Amino acid sequence: MAASAPASRGALFSPLKVGAFSLPNRIALAPLTRCRATPGTNAPNAMMAAYYAARADAGLLIAEATVISEEARGFPNTPGCFTPEHVAGWKTVVEAVRARKTGTVFFCQLWHQGRTASPQLSGVPAVGPSPVSNWKTGFGGIGEACVEMTVEKIESVIAEYAHAARCADEAGFDGVEIHGANGYLPNQFLATSSNLRDDAYGGDVPRRARFLLDATRAAIAVLGAGRVGVRISPASHWQDMHDTDPTATYAYVARELDALGIAYLHVVEPRDTGLAAVPTDPVDAALTGAAMRAAGFKGPILSAGGHDFSSGSDYVARGDADAVVYGRHYIANSDLVRRFALMAEGAVVPLNAYDRDTFYSSGAKGYLDDEMYPLLDEAKVVKA
Repeated sequence: MAASAPASRGALFSPLKVGAFSLPNRIALAPLTRCRATPGTNAPNAMMAAYYAARADAGLLIAEATVISEEARGFPNTPGCFTPEHVAGWKTVVEAVRARKTGTVFFCQLWHQGRTASPQLSGVPAVGPSPVSNWKTGFGGIGEACVEMTVEKIESVIAEYAHAARCADEAGFDGVEIHGANGYLPNQFLATSSNLRDDAYGGDVPRRARFLLDATRAAIAVLGAGRVGVRISPASHWQDMHDTDPTATYAYVARELDALGIAYLHVVEPRDTGLAAVPTDPVDAALTGAAMRAAGFKGPILSAGGHDFSSGSDYVARGDADAVVYGRHYIANSDLVRRFALMAEGAVVPLNAYDRDTFYSSGAKGYLDDEMYPLLDEAKVVKA
């Protein structure tokens, strides 16, 4: 992709009003599963506190996907936000971020994996909107059909979202993000491939969207709308998600979330060769973040999906997004905001290359690793 025109270079460095908060810049840390929580309790720990504090120059930090119950779990050593141990652990992380005094806003992403949860980890069967085969069981392969959720079960899980939001508030988070993307439980209710119901939570678009909206309302009831965001992935087929009319589904979702007055809508963009090294499906312009705005979401839109400095700057400068979410580059460059600030001045700045093999491993390697991911050596910066 061509370098940003000078007029767009500084687009990521203006403040942004998001719900109840003012972000100091328009760069966000993506909610990145790293599997470094304490084995056994799955509580956040000192290593995680150091990891997030190192990235607290972002305008918005979104904590990694955090399960709302043991039933919701599908990956080992992923943190929860529903026990006193979880709250105490997250308090340590939040305090480390606050100690940086950067003005960053810190949200916790609330996660239920639904039919992709692991009975081997949780000890209970995976659940979902309909008894459709799990996309994976035990971290690979198609497993047995999940258990169809009754209305009573749905209501109990919605209550778990509320409880997790209260726990996040107690831990000191500024807000929460409902994970409605990437094939997890709210996405399973939205998609026609995984929701075969014909009741209050399945059938037409409003009924399929009800679970996501109810989970969002539950968090709003605890925290207020200005402290709740939502992540969606309209174009994604990840974890075998398919919808017969995603344009209609997500246009409805965008309008209804706007009516709730949430802090922001976090959209995983369709990827093309401009946003990712490996293209996926052809881009559907009706399923982008910009399309969600056109469909009726008037609040801030966060764009995720393989962005680099140039594409992120251009998205914000064009008005296709209000802020940009970075994942892999932020794993490898804890000082990403500093590097991007120099790029905004026209400098040529190197980035550390990320190592996929350590994304979901354990320990400090590839996580708190100055040897693999050193801070910027400013002597290597080529000034404009």
